[in-house]
Amino acid sequence: MYIPVEIWFIAANMREEKELAGRSKGNEWRKERGYDLFADLYQFVYADHLTPMVLLSLNTGLRRGELFSLCWNDINFNQAVLTISGENAKSGKTRHVPLNAIALQVLQNWRRQATSKELVFQNSNGMKFDNVKKS
Repeated sequence: MYIPVEIWFIAANMREEKELAGRSKGNEWRKERGYDLFADLYQFVYADHLTPMVLLSLNTGLRRGELFSLCWNDINFNQAVLTISGENAKSGKTRHVPLNAIALQVLQNWRRQATSKELVFQNSNGMKFDNVKKS
């Protein structure tokens, strides 16, 4: 099923706003009860992993498995290129993917808020994603 990119951006923005509102409401609840607050998501560019994943995929052509296996040391920010190792590529061959301005900005923004020092995108258990169906 084909979904126009414009529709995806509207849905992604709605999802981000829902995540931000949910975190704010949750922190209000926690504050009233004297619990420690979660990080304020408004300080970050992205509320969670899905938007940067999709934007990076759209702007680089990365496949799902390549995206899930992407590590920070695979990215050369100075030369604006990322490397997909042969073990993570469908073809089995290592390739270098140039990063356009949008992909580079997405990765720079995500790097500032990501908690992993190895995987670019990790699941809630700190492991590599195997799907994003619930997202």
